[in-house]
Amino acid sequence: MKLPSIEYLVRNAQVAFVRFPFSLICSFLAAFAAMIVTEFENDAPNILPYVNFMLVAALGISLFFCIDVYSASKEVLRRKRYVYYFLGYHIPDTAVFYISAAPIKF
Repeated sequence: MKLPSIEYLVRNAQVAFVRFPFSLICSFLAAFAAMIVTEFENDAPNILPYVNFMLVAALGISLFFCIDVYSASKEVLRRKRYVYYFLGYHIPDTAVFYISAAPIKF
């Protein structure tokens, strides 16, 4: 089986980052927060802010992905797509929910 070249992988990664920039940024942030939570679970007295950040970043993946797919289907210009990003990010901010309990350990 022939493996793809590094150049091919880098080129396709760049194309994906140009097409879904905010979704990929949210996924990296969620993964980083999850690594912090799992590594320092016993050491940190309060990991709840990291868990909340991880959950919000995970929600951002689907939010920004849906905005990208919708704007691609409607052939929206890039400038208008940033308006959609802004609205998609700030409209849910009007009803803020805070998680006040830690996740249950099994």
